[in-house]
Amino acid sequence: MAADARSPRPSLKVAAPCCSGPGCGATAGPAGAPPESPPAAAPGGASAPSLRSGDALRAWAPTAAALLLAAVGGVLRLAAGPTPGGGWLGGPDSPLGWASRAAFALAALVGGARILRAGLPALARLRPDMNALMSVAVLGALAVGEFGEAVAVVVLFSAARALEAASLERARREVSALVAGAPQEARVLRGGAEVRADPATVAVGETVRVPPGERVPLDGVVAAGWSALDESPVTGESLPRERGPGDAVYAGTVNGEGLLEVTVTAPSGDSVLARTARAVETARTRRGLFETGVDRFARIYTPSVIALAAGLAAVPPALLGGKPSEWIHRALVLLVIACPCALVVSTPVAVVSGLARGAREGLLIKGGRALEALGRVRAVAFDKTGTLTRGVPEVTDVLPGAGIAAATVLSRAASAEAGSAHPLADAVLRRARAAGLHPLPHRSARCLPGRGVEADVGGGTVRVGSPAWMREIGLGDAATDGEASRLSGEGRTVLVVAEGDRVLGLLGAWDRPRPDAEAAVAALRRLGVRHVEVLSGDGEGPAAAVARAAGADAAWASLLPEHKASRVVALGRERGEAVMMVGDGVNDAPALASAAVGVAMGARGSAAAIEAADVALLGDGLSPLPRALALGRAAGRLIRQNVALALGIKLGVLALAATGSAGLALAVLTDVGATLLVVGNALRLLRLPLGSLPPGTAAAPAGGVHAAADLS
Repeated sequence: MAADARSPRPSLKVAAPCCSGPGCGATAGPAGAPPESPPAAAPGGASAPSLRSGDALRAWAPTAAALLLAAVGGVLRLAAGPTPGGGWLGGPDSPLGWASRAAFALAALVGGARILRAGLPALARLRPDMNALMSVAVLGALAVGEFGEAVAVVVLFSAARALEAASLERARREVSALVAGAPQEARVLRGGAEVRADPATVAVGETVRVPPGERVPLDGVVAAGWSALDESPVTGESLPRERGPGDAVYAGTVNGEGLLEVTVTAPSGDSVLARTARAVETARTRRGLFETGVDRFARIYTPSVIALAAGLAAVPPALLGGKPSEWIHRALVLLVIACPCALVVSTPVAVVSGLARGAREGLLIKGGRALEALGRVRAVAFDKTGTLTRGVPEVTDVLPGAGIAAATVLSRAASAEAGSAHPLADAVLRRARAAGLHPLPHRSARCLPGRGVEADVGGGTVRVGSPAWMREIGLGDAATDGEASRLSGEGRTVLVVAEGDRVLGLLGAWDRPRPDAEAAVAALRRLGVRHVEVLSGDGEGPAAAVARAAGADAAWASLLPEHKASRVVALGRERGEAVMMVGDGVNDAPALASAAVGVAMGARGSAAAIEAADVALLGDGLSPLPRALALGRAAGRLIRQNVALALGIKLGVLALAATGSAGLALAVLTDVGATLLVVGNALRLLRLPLGSLPPGTAAAPAGGVHAAADLS
């Protein structure tokens, strides 16, 4: 047979971890211990917290109340008009001015109530965090009469927490919908009769019947029958998988044209879909709400400032003498000057700038934590089908036998497949139409589950199916088997086309990589990504072929959702680096939630994947992905610059305060000036070029494709 000329590819070993249940499928190997799965409980043995319905609404309530009270304060201020010596909010002789002050102060206290309740005890325990830093900022602003600034700080911080809470609640709803993908009724064989029952009442070891077109109700092993199952809800793969006696099947997958009898191997609460839902929620809640670099900084900055003020109040009077009240006053001024309003405000402004720039670049980034994490990514894991590939199989190889035209092979195959609903049949018909061929009239078309199709075409019987079926019925030869093995090794799904008692030729089909996949991986390497892996629920051949085409370092095949999540966690542990996971399907949701940054394909991605992810690509391609990393790197640099700028100005004025050369007026002026500087710096993110490498990053070598370590 004539083969298409192809450039040589480096070899790639694909690791296929074993499943936990009996018979993990044709390519998964023998049963064995699965990889480490995401735990169902939080560290310490306690159950992982879940976000209750309505938490997001309650999170928005303080922010809304603060904005409403601030609006009332603004109206009162306008009604008060100018008053002598009253400043912006009116003087003591203005009742409306006092009312305006009260409204703004109440807005800050109502909006910041949760912050103060968490921050003040943290200060008392000498365990300052972001809430403690926010408490110092709000109370300091109120102490110097900067009521508007106090409200701004509260609103920005509370809004960020509310957005994160809303994201968690939506994720909870979406992953709960995964379990709803399993049918609510099972056909159980009891006492020789078929009984309809709730899947939750079906015991392990019982047998359920799955007619054509229905969903499998519970995880199990095929006891009788052959069929092709759409396993995309579990594995994400676009091609149905042939399943027969001894093969594992999963709840929520859709049966094709054959009748199956399935022996149940797991209760409904422990199905793959149920474990997927638990894995997503566990991973999401384990991350915590709105933790950024500022939170880590607060643990150092806040106690340092408090210790410095206490030392200024106590040490100089004891060593130098003088009035203790004078040094206490200087210490209070120091605390007011140290109020980190500029620091706290500038970070949310940088985040908002980054989110706005991301939207312009085709990226939906869900908050500051995700933006910060993008800047730390050094390893990337890709789902295969629908992410690195188009998600639609196509016929790429037509290999006719000796003396047979390629058009004949295509025409006969299309004629036999014309009545089939199998995705490969659609691929054959598309290739035939593209070649200007039309199916010939056929009669008595028959689908043979697990084998292929046969039909009477032009007076002869045409068969299109797997090489194994052709060997079973005595068709084929050594040359046919050799070409079939070669195509399989290149990741193709092989169809043998036969007419009567002779083989006409072979068709090779595969899910072609996206045209921008290789360029996207190369761009990620130039941005400092050191390692790229492909994670797939498909078999070894297709996973290896796509990994080679995209320029990845390793591939992992035959993975269930929990295995993908385990591999993402293991990759981060092995390399000691932040891992980004890119996927599109329900089966990718646990891995997306387990990664430092989860990125979903927004145009074609499932709702569960988009909600579990931190970033969604708004277009149908990978080209925005390198810009996401460049944006994260740039945002991290600007935030660090803002912290250094605000802190440097503060330290300068603190030195003056310690010597008695700075008063509250200079403190307020300095804080306002520092705020304007850092906000202006953060707004630069809206126009920074993202097409070139960020300063300080070096292009990482692509390296050779190497073997992945076994997970089992």
